[in-house]
Amino acid sequence: QIIFRSGNKYVGNLLANKPHSWGTYWIARPSTTAGKPGSKKPAQSWRLQYEGDWFQGKRHGKGTLYYRSGECYKGDFVLDRCHGMGQYTYANGDVHYGEWYNGRKQGKGVLVTKGRRCNVFKGFWSEDAREGLGTIFWTDSMYKYVGEWVRDQVRCGEVKPARAQELVDALSGLPEGILNEVLD
Repeated sequence: QIIFRSGNKYVGNLLANKPHSWGTYWIARPSTTAGKPGSKKPAQSWRLQYEGDWFQGKRHGKGTLYYRSGECYKGDFVLDRCHGMGQYTYANGDVHYGEWYNGRKQGKGVLVTKGRRCNVFKGFWSEDAREGLGTIFWTDSMYKYVGEWVRDQVRCGEVKPARAQELVDALSGLPEGILNEVLD
């Protein structure tokens, strides 16, 4: 275990006194409750920020990164960045699963939005924005839009009826549990 000057701590394997192999990283947060009755010094508590693989002090391999906002990324890391395949769950329950490059959504991906109107987007991303060809399914009406996006905006395409099997195909390949998270 290492406790840093900031009060943050790491619990797990070490190599040359750096996080290495597997471990957890915790963010310090002061507590309003004191360690002893009458004490004015706040007791220390922590919030889990990351659990997973490490390489020479950096998140590297498979892991889960928890954000203060309630959002979380679960997937591949390369030298502290989300990189490879990963699942990002937003605070509102929406889920993006796809390719990441250097900390950003990049390449093929699927976004499933939660709520009264569950929508599914399957297509391409560039620097965190929908870019290129993609299809969005409106599950409440069983229509779809097939077309092109530029910087997360619809450019050109057409709206037409969607078959249930097309929606099933769009969702195939997602890790188990994503649909349960969104549909709960």
